[in-house]
Amino acid sequence: LQLIYRVDVVRRQDPLDPDFRTRIERDRKLFWEPRRHAAEVEGLGSVQLKAFQADVLAQLGRYIDELKKQQAISRKNVAQLRVMEEMEEVTRQVADFPRKTWESLRAQGALPPAFADRPYSGRFDGAGEAVPNVCLKVPTGGGKTLLAAASVARVFSGYLGRHAGLVLWVVPNEAIYRQTLKALADRDHPYRQILNVAAAGRVRILEKTSPLSRLDTESNLCVMLLMLQSAARQSKETLRFFRD
Repeated sequence: LQLIYRVDVVRRQDPLDPDFRTRIERDRKLFWEPRRHAAEVEGLGSVQLKAFQADVLAQLGRYIDELKKQQAISRKNVAQLRVMEEMEEVTRQVADFPRKTWESLRAQGALPPAFADRPYSGRFDGAGEAVPNVCLKVPTGGGKTLLAAASVARVFSGYLGRHAGLVLWVVPNEAIYRQTLKALADRDHPYRQILNVAAAGRVRILEKTSPLSRLDTESNLCVMLLMLQSAARQSKETLRFFRD
């Protein structure tokens, strides 16, 4: 307290200078405000979010928070079930924490009305682990690239809890590919700055033919751009890429 305000102790009921009281109120909000996700877009002065963009990111943050909660519950229950015999199917259902997240958000009335009544479509990887999936639906010209960069930051900080990893960034055509590549490769561009904050400055922007190793993904946030047609094409080059 003495280092910040040049006093040892102060009581709120004492007569205080108005400017001093204003500083106390301002800093109290800063010190005790709820946890914020890393790389808040609003924190970058060059980025101004529209209202619906802020709503989209807020909803994504709510989803991630619920996902982490359900993941913790799932892991605890799965650990107990795995010591029992003939419980494989029950264990698989309990391990599907993304489904529990969907059901919880539906019960809270937090799902978009157009999709609230749709059944959840679960996804599992080759090891049988549940894979969360989420889609942001925004209008044409709604700032999809901005929201994508901010979403990467939210997922890595709020869900994965790390700065490094691999992101496959798929775009629909050549024009958007070049435009996105130029923006993300520019260290002064707001989209790149969002990624830099999320990755503590260690960002690599890659193309399909760029060299990539496990060490790269463990030390950097590696963002690899792909075109939709290229990702779907069953050429030898593409098949070799996915095999690697």
